[in-house]
Amino acid sequence: MELRIERVLTGLGLFAGLLFGTGHAGGGVAVVVAGMAMAWMQRVGDPDHDGQ
Repeated sequence: MELRIERVLTGLGLFAGLLFGTGHAGGGVAVVVAGMAMAWMQRVGDPDHDGQ
């Protein structure tokens, strides 16, 4: 499960870089925000997470 999440986040980062590189800054920002939100939700949903 961890590897899949890391691959998805890496893919989102590469896609955001592509959007920035081709001049679509708004789309790149949206992808970065979506990736950060997904990472945050995964971190909060982790049973080993201590709340900090």
